[in-house]
Amino acid sequence: MLYNIYNLKWNEEICTLLNIPMSMLPEMKNSSEIYIKTAPRIFFTGEILFAGIVGLAPNFWLT
Repeated sequence: MLYNIYNLKWNEEICTLLNIPMSMLPEMKNSSEIYIKTAPRIFFTGEILFAGIVGLAPNFWLT
């Protein structure tokens, strides 16, 4: 696996073996972080914060 789930980092050794530049890989973030805020002038209520992610597990379709 490119991503080491035990130390929560990209695996440099495997990336090197596969010739994948580490700079090409995305930054991993916690799913509860705030990713973006809207501009306050767009909505009358002020900023709207967007946090969290949605995804499917690989075995989702097998159940």
